[in-house]
Amino acid sequence: MSHLILVRHSQPEMIQGIPASQWHLSQEGVRRAGLLGAQLNAYDFHQIISSTEPKAFETAQIIASNLGITTEIIPGLHEHVRQDVSFSNQQEFVAAIEQFFTHPGKIVMGKETADQAYDRFSQAVSDVLKSYPSQDLAIVSHGTVISLFVSRRCGIPPFEFWQRLGLPGWVALSLPEMRSVPVLFSVS
Repeated sequence: MSHLILVRHSQPEMIQGIPASQWHLSQEGVRRAGLLGAQLNAYDFHQIISSTEPKAFETAQIIASNLGITTEIIPGLHEHVRQDVSFSNQQEFVAAIEQFFTHPGKIVMGKETADQAYDRFSQAVSDVLKSYPSQDLAIVSHGTVISLFVSRRCGIPPFEFWQRLGLPGWVALSLPEMRSVPVLFSVS
């Protein structure tokens, strides 16, 4: 049986005034990404697929280096489009994310609804799976789009899943059905 492994990027260095889509990994994020490679060693990856965002690509590179494989950047795997959105504190951010999941057809923050983000991400995942049939596949991406994808494929609440998905964290889905209840892992 093959698996799709969806990996949430490792801990970024959050810099006020710079959009989250441009953040890089923090030192702690680099350390955690290194630990993730050991957890993923049980799978037979030929390469790691990544979002275009630096924190995801850096996570993918660290994992790939630990596994002795290469990385590839694929468009469409990026986070929910919200470059111009800033929050004064974590509580405000979490409340906005909850509303994002609760009202998937409305623009809650940023420039994409949850439905639009899901459609884009789902199409990108589908395209990647067509390019790499019948093998374990790892995609390094972002919390909200992974949560949307997993929740809709597996019938679980997206906000609760998002809250449990670590930095980094990952979930394994069996292929080709992607409908089984996922196993969730986090790195600390």
